[in-house]
Amino acid sequence: FSSTDSNECNNTFVTATEISLGEVVSSTLYGFFDVDYYAFQVDQPMVIRPLLSGVPDGESYELILYDPVQDQIDSDFGNSLGGPATFISVICEPGTYYLLVIGDDTDDWSPEPYELTVFFNDDDAYECNNSTNTAVAVNPCNQIQGNIWPEGDDDCYELNISAAGDYSITVENVAPSINMN
Repeated sequence: FSSTDSNECNNTFVTATEISLGEVVSSTLYGFFDVDYYAFQVDQPMVIRPLLSGVPDGESYELILYDPVQDQIDSDFGNSLGGPATFISVICEPGTYYLLVIGDDTDDWSPEPYELTVFFNDDDAYECNNSTNTAVAVNPCNQIQGNIWPEGDDDCYELNISAAGDYSITVENVAPSINMN
């Protein structure tokens, strides 16, 4: 391992470096077979976008997201020519999540650092309501706020009506690019 990399030895889930959401981490893949695991806590549903940037010239790194039971959720490749590795994931269950930075090949490593940041949006308290099975129950006459993010997000709500009558539902502040059908 590199004596200048303060995150070593973070080569397994057990020894993963703890990071905070929004924190910028600078580290290296230094040497054949070096990998870097990071762990971060999620306490409520949110959307995350991990970003692996600054991949050294000539190298190709993969960024992989794992859930609390260490099953792979998502991944992307980043390199000095094609740009950073990034993806958007909806996280519904609290727990410890993991990111792995690994060279695309055993010779993809460098003493030059990369940067890793986990951006997040936890503004939508109802996120993870993407189907009728996970619809959030709302009370009539109560205003709620939600977000349609990322692209392809669906939001489902359940409204229990106790009496027949005319009801009006208003959706406001919707971007013109979003089809509300």
